[in-house]
Amino acid sequence: MNTPSGGLPLPAELLQNGKDPLRFEGRIAAGFIIHLKGGTSMKIPRRILVGTDFSDYSKEALDYAVLLAKHFGSELYLVHAFEDPIYIPGVTSLAGPGTIEWVHSFREGERKRLEAQAGEIRPSGVQVHPILKEGAAFREIPKAAEELQADLIVLGTHGRTGLDHLMMGSVAERVAHRAACHVLLVKPKAFQKG
Repeated sequence: MNTPSGGLPLPAELLQNGKDPLRFEGRIAAGFIIHLKGGTSMKIPRRILVGTDFSDYSKEALDYAVLLAKHFGSELYLVHAFEDPIYIPGVTSLAGPGTIEWVHSFREGERKRLEAQAGEIRPSGVQVHPILKEGAAFREIPKAAEELQADLIVLGTHGRTGLDHLMMGSVAERVAHRAACHVLLVKPKAFQKG
């Protein structure tokens, strides 16, 4: 593990420079898991998509994504996907004007939170593009990555295990299986060993 100027450790494999593709072997370091698509190597990521739900877990992943973007000179796409908080098929259309205004207000609030998070990144010099998507994150993030031709998706994981993981599922795992590009999963510090 190396520690770049940002102070966060990054897997040495991600910091290799040169013309050779970066090489990985599944789990690459404590706290990181990479899902490779189409082999065991990847080109230097020029477009990095990082998913956010504004949690501490996604903030850790965002910190790593910013460091990678700075190191490689990559563009960063900050994607937040949310589901309509009151959508019920066949019923939502019956909602009154107050409900519709509330939903618009909710969307605007999510957009402002995303813009604020992007604003925190801009002083680092990384070119960041905030993108708000409506829908389930496990569907919208891979779809956005494909539309943007992202080379890498970076996501935080909640570190759930056992029954809690089985019941709640993992958005990160679902994204990793659906994505057409490589996915780097960052486990929370509390769940990192070694």
